[in-house]
Amino acid sequence: MNIDVSDESHPIFAGTFDGGSTLSKIVYAEGFLFIIAGRDLQIHTIDDPLNPLEISTVTPNHYRIEDVFMHQRTMYILCDNPNVANTALVIMDMTDENNLEELSDTIVSWNGAIFAVDAEKKIAYIANDRLEVIDISNRTDPRSILTLSELVNPSDIAISSEAVFISDEWSRIVIIDASNDTNIFETGVVGGWNIVKDIDYHDDLVFISDNGLQIFDISDPRMITREGIVESDSPSYHLELGGEIAQNYAYVSNESGILILNIEDKENPFVEGEFKIFSHRGPNGKITIQGDLAYVIDSYFGLVICNITDPLNPTIIGGYNESGNIVDQCISGDNIYLVDKTNGLLIINISDPTNPVKEGHYSTTKLTSVAIRNDHAFAVNDTSGNITIIDITDKGNPVVISEYEMNNPRRIVINGDHAYISSYQGLHVLDISREATPVEVASYRGPGTWFDMEIHDDLVFLFGNINGFVVLQIHENSSSK
Repeated sequence: MNIDVSDESHPIFAGTFDGGSTLSKIVYAEGFLFIIAGRDLQIHTIDDPLNPLEISTVTPNHYRIEDVFMHQRTMYILCDNPNVANTALVIMDMTDENNLEELSDTIVSWNGAIFAVDAEKKIAYIANDRLEVIDISNRTDPRSILTLSELVNPSDIAISSEAVFISDEWSRIVIIDASNDTNIFETGVVGGWNIVKDIDYHDDLVFISDNGLQIFDISDPRMITREGIVESDSPSYHLELGGEIAQNYAYVSNESGILILNIEDKENPFVEGEFKIFSHRGPNGKITIQGDLAYVIDSYFGLVICNITDPLNPTIIGGYNESGNIVDQCISGDNIYLVDKTNGLLIINISDPTNPVKEGHYSTTKLTSVAIRNDHAFAVNDTSGNITIIDITDKGNPVVISEYEMNNPRRIVINGDHAYISSYQGLHVLDISREATPVEVASYRGPGTWFDMEIHDDLVFLFGNINGFVVLQIHENSSSK
């Protein structure tokens, strides 16, 4: 199918031409159109873009063609042979377009699904269950110079002058440092095979919990690198950095309690302690640290308040519980707001953390998240799909003032005059300067489904249902972010 894009603002359907059956890919390079059709590679000139003219068909001695790349009249063709589990890189000279010359046919001893060619450095990268680096400086005798990085069904590959980026089935981005072609090595991985459960951020470092803890340096967003990792046998849930009191520690909840991780050396974090809450299954909810106190949601005992003056030996000093079904918390002033999926929104005074006292209660079911702005609570209702806005000026008598309809909201975080809401569809940004009448001012709909998020400084981190995470930057203008 031909699309006329001479006027980029008004593309026009211009016609079709028959490329045969089993077409799988089209590549344009140096004035030629390459069409992959099973075992055949059709080569067309497009002097008249609306009427491509086929000048040649190449059929390498292999099962099928996966991809093609051309640079300065040299064609690099990736061929796959699944029946014998190998791949071939075929290089052809196209100086004379009417008389193509095969220069080499190099077998790689495993299947390769995708490839990329760095024509300047004369290196080809072929990826499937690992990455093969091939020196193509001698077109008649390419040689494998390196094999590295375990991959799982890679889906795409991209290269820059300094790095190779490979996405795979585990929703990872594997990053290969190729700045020095004599010393190519894996430099980091974004994402992983475990779903990200929580994120914290400090000084260009991202801390994520999945099965343990991973630490990433995002000081250069173009080259995110993993600094350190701690693996755990049981799923991790939420994490919180220790703050000023315990600045060299991160607290990660899992099914046995809270892991206390030493993160002083970011490249070599390790578990230094563990805190078990009573004898029941450990906390799987949110941890919030303020000063020398940690507020922990326990899966059975509700809110547990701990003193962390001694970071390795937290002590329980207070708590509150009604149904054991608390799923979120938000601290504002002397109050902590607890989302109880059975009872609704609980307003607890924690001015004396050793003796929390219930001040108010908004009764409903299926709330999943809450955020506070001034004297208003914004609560996510998982059943109705609405954001319930509650006036909490009188803590003893909270009153619903409006409902904002949304499609599958999951988590809400407030930053200034804006509410950020994650949903199955992405991220929604609401202007809440007038609390009773929110207005959506921005949105982000990226790949995947994002159940959760965190905001730190001017960065929004989306994570949850799929592996890995997305980092967005907040930009301010007169009316939105």
